[in-house]
Parts: sequence; C-alpha cells; structure tokens
Amino acid sequence: MRLMPTSPHYIRQYSAWPLLTLDAAALAPALDQAWLEQGRLLGLLGAIGLEQANVALVCVFGLAHQMLKTRAT
Repeated sequence: MRLMPTSPHYIRQYSAWPLLTLDAAALAPALDQAWLEQGRLLGLLGAIGLEQANVALVCVFGLAHQMLKTRAT
C-alpha cells in the first residue's frame, strides 16, 4: 500500500508553479554558499584525478544557476 503525500513532492505539482517568483536577494546567501562548496568539491575531485567528474559538475551547477537566475523575478 502506497501512502499519498500530504503536500506535493515536486515543485511542478503545485498549481501556481507556472507563476513561481523568487526573491533573488533572499536566495543570494544560499547560492553563494553553494558555489563555495562546489569549488571545494571540484578541487577535491581534481586532486584525486577525477577531471571528468569536474566537467560534469560544472555543467550541472551551471545549468541550475542559470535556471534560478533567469527565473528570479
């Protein structure tokens, strides 16, 4: 038996999803911290020879950042 969640699990499940607005100023500290942690992770991956993983992570984080940047209104 599968229980139904009490709230949507994915953002696209909210009825107001197409009208989503973000407070860029409120998100800025969390994004700055995420970028810092990404740099640390990429440095560690490079140090152990996982350059391919570095490229993949840069792409993923770059896309996520662009999505937030272009949607923040």
